[in-house]
Amino acid sequence: IKCARNKYTDTLGSFECKSCPDGHEGGSDRTECFKCKVGYYFSEIEEECIKCPEGYYTDKEGMTTCLKCPPGTQSNDNFNGCMPCEEGRYSDENTIGKCVFCSNTRSSTYNDKPGMSTCQFCPPGTEPVRNTFCRQCIPGTYSPINDSICLKCPINTYSNTFGATECKPCPEGMTTDGKEEQTSCKCAKGCLDCIASSSNDKSQRKCTSCLGGYAFMNGKCQPCDAGYFSKGGIS
Repeated sequence: IKCARNKYTDTLGSFECKSCPDGHEGGSDRTECFKCKVGYYFSEIEEECIKCPEGYYTDKEGMTTCLKCPPGTQSNDNFNGCMPCEEGRYSDENTIGKCVFCSNTRSSTYNDKPGMSTCQFCPPGTEPVRNTFCRQCIPGTYSPINDSICLKCPINTYSNTFGATECKPCPEGMTTDGKEEQTSCKCAKGCLDCIASSSNDKSQRKCTSCLGGYAFMNGKCQPCDAGYFSKGGIS
């Protein structure tokens, strides 16, 4: 009778089969056993040597269990050791043995070093690039807190500097429509002329006169009511 799986005889005239040692699996001819290779372990469930799962490894032959990779690393290609996570990635108890991008947890996090188990937040006024470093928000955008990417300024607001953490409101008679770059305010609808309120900030401008069909009231150009007309100007 042929020996059962993972049992063997290595002598003639045997009346029973011997079990393979721990960490070994039997050969097909049942005359010898083989150690599980490095990167593999002997599974009691599968009754054979199988490759270690992600995040685990073996560095010796004949292992019955795999060793767990520490945080900030993952299994190498041969599962015979661990390698550090690349920049922009991390691993911890929740990533199931894999290095994952920082953006898997928060949109505004990054890592600029290998082998990290956590990701860092970009400071306000910045956003991550390829999850490896932070850059300043460009004019027309802003980033208010440590958990955000650079966002376009809302309608009727603007930013004209790099690294803005908030957008400035447009002055009376000025607007941004949200369609163009939100870097400066322009004359509101119906406004004919705008002047800068200071020579240092050209985006702070006020409406001074209106187009025909509009009347200048409370710093804004308002459309004339039915039954009224205006040739424009400041009245």
